[in-house]
Amino acid sequence: MKYFYQSFLDNRDKTKGKIGDLKHFIRNESLDKQIEEAFPRSSFGKDSDDIEVKGSKQLLEAFINVDNAKMDLPDPLEDIKFIKFDEDDKHIVLEFTKTENLQAKGVYNFTHDFLDDLFTIGGFYSFCVKKGSLEILSNTLENLFEKFPDLKRQYRFLKYNDEWVLRGVTSTKYKNYDNHIVIYLSLLALHNYSQETKKKFSISEGRLSDSDISIYFEEEDPIHLEGVGDVYFRIYISNGEIRQKFFTFEVGYRIDNGKSSFVAMPELNDPLVKVSHSMKVESVKERIENIFNLDQHKNSMLEYIVALKNEKKLSPDAIHYLFSKIIRSQQKFSENTKNKAKNFKESSSIVDNTLTLIEVLDRLSEITTDINEAVHLQRIYDDVIRNIAKNS
Repeated sequence: MKYFYQSFLDNRDKTKGKIGDLKHFIRNESLDKQIEEAFPRSSFGKDSDDIEVKGSKQLLEAFINVDNAKMDLPDPLEDIKFIKFDEDDKHIVLEFTKTENLQAKGVYNFTHDFLDDLFTIGGFYSFCVKKGSLEILSNTLENLFEKFPDLKRQYRFLKYNDEWVLRGVTSTKYKNYDNHIVIYLSLLALHNYSQETKKKFSISEGRLSDSDISIYFEEEDPIHLEGVGDVYFRIYISNGEIRQKFFTFEVGYRIDNGKSSFVAMPELNDPLVKVSHSMKVESVKERIENIFNLDQHKNSMLEYIVALKNEKKLSPDAIHYLFSKIIRSQQKFSENTKNKAKNFKESSSIVDNTLTLIEVLDRLSEITTDINEAVHLQRIYDDVIRNIAKNS
């Protein structure tokens, strides 16, 4: 998806931000004030102290570049008027009658998500767009708005080109653990962990947009496994302000044998930290403390990663399984990415099985630069490694 505001992070800038810089991430909102009371900066050090995460200054500055005005309105349908579908991009236009007759057009996936969330007709909208028959849906919507006036949701607006646009629709119970709060909590948690354990993290890569964040923090000191290579453990922090119902800290790993490397990460079943967007601040504090369970996650992963010392190459069955998970995927990879995977599978290096396991996964990682697709690849890699360990 192409965002209005977007910044990328890399591992070149190791400059640390200051704890005092985080004061700009607490806004004049009730939830922000509760977060500040539960996680006061003074409990983590002086404002002049470094945040013990290399690259944290880059993250703080990148957020400023993508941050923009936002507004949330909880309104029932009786206070919303359907205006039309835009002739050019087919997005819905709504008027919020209790807010100075504010008219706003949907952007990104808003139109589909709005229609699907309230009326379960997102698919019908896509059908009408494809067939050029949105007038049918327009008539239907006018009736639905009249018949269900009490349907209430919270609407997220973004300010773009000095106009309000509709970004997303959420439950009225949804708490705004927006990206600025997640960055505030994440950096303080990693700083605290580093201070307590003397283990250092640096930003490896990431992306920030006006709606979500995806950031990798990598532990600087690896664990060496003979016959495998160096294992660098990572914490992947992600948050979506709209559709994602929680923000998470997940544990992954990068294996580097000095010549090739790849990143893998388990499926999102047992994250290190998981905070629901409906959770109270007191519970958030308890969940953030789970960062100190990192060693348990690392040890659990090492138990199956070590099996790679006996598997220098992927078996034909493992190769088939690996590529099938990508090529046959219906939604997680673009057609372009799947075609690149297919071409690699048909190359002589795979057909003749001349590459080591690490070389295969290293080169396969080059088929995409999209961070969401990269996450899906990493989950597949971990699945493949687990299967190797199970069968070894």
